[in-house]
Amino acid sequence: MTPAGWERLRRMHDAARRATLRARGVTDGQLRAAAFRSPFRGVHADASVPPSVERRIRDVVPLLPPDGVIGGWARRVVARRPRPGRGGP
Repeated sequence: MTPAGWERLRRMHDAARRATLRARGVTDGQLRAAAFRSPFRGVHADASVPPSVERRIRDVVPLLPPDGVIGGWARRVVARRPRPGRGGP
């Protein structure tokens, strides 16, 4: 992977399936390195992003089917919208 591609991947901070990352030029050795973490089997994410509820929700996105969605309170957390009448996620 080129340095520019690596930086773009690190900036996006979103998890991706192993096959997607391999297609982008990330090697298996890079995926095993400390720069990545594996929140779910076959899914890798930037290890420099601190853990949070929002991060965990975003980590599951690569596992959703093409027509899958995130709903309920999780959608509001990701969209950073408060719950009606509650003022927070």
